[in-house]
Amino acid sequence: MPGNDNAGPWHARSWVRMAAAVMLIIGGAGGGWLGRGAVDQSPVVQQRQTLQTFAEEATQAHRFYTSDERFQVELGADNQDELNSWLSKRVGRDVFGPDLGKVGLRLIGGRSLPTELGAGAQYMYVNEANKRVTLFVGAPRSGNPAKFGFSQNGDVATIYWVEGPLAYALAGRMSKEDLLRVAEAVYNDVKAGPRRPEPQQQDQQPQQQQDQQPQQQQDQPPAGVQPISDTHKPKDS
Repeated sequence: MPGNDNAGPWHARSWVRMAAAVMLIIGGAGGGWLGRGAVDQSPVVQQRQTLQTFAEEATQAHRFYTSDERFQVELGADNQDELNSWLSKRVGRDVFGPDLGKVGLRLIGGRSLPTELGAGAQYMYVNEANKRVTLFVGAPRSGNPAKFGFSQNGDVATIYWVEGPLAYALAGRMSKEDLLRVAEAVYNDVKAGPRRPEPQQQDQQPQQQQDQQPQQQQDQPPAGVQPISDTHKPKDS
């Protein structure tokens, strides 16, 4: 915010660091994890290679399931709470499909797929041009926040990262810049958390109708009694 002296520097913001890391990788020789060692087999490097495999699996799944609209998802997004709950049980972690409406993408549904990290969740999105983007979510063996990577497999680009207990891989047939813009929307929505459904308010009658209802009941004559006309006087007995 302008004038906020307590705000952190631009390079301290998680998304800016992610974007900078991805752009450095994109500008490098063919992509891959930043700082990846050719010989070093430390646990950190091994995890990076495992996450690279996760990204490759996400790319393959994207290519396969976007090729045929009949089998693109196992469960549709008509009931997103049910979809999120089902995939969360499969992954063993709370997962949800981010809202990507701000970047012109609508959630179609999702499916569960096996990965090297265990069961994974694939969410599929589509835009007005019928172009599909998939978000792959899995649970790595140990958290390694703010580790980001980029890969290009033919016409499919993939950005992948770890946030907290989950790994994410976003894949699509689009430019690196456009995919990075979608990844930013995913990142921000994941950080914000799933939206809570608003409680439904029951329709209530206006107070005037409620006040009139007892009066109407009082004006009605008892059963079997002929009401007196306002234009005819009763006969004298």
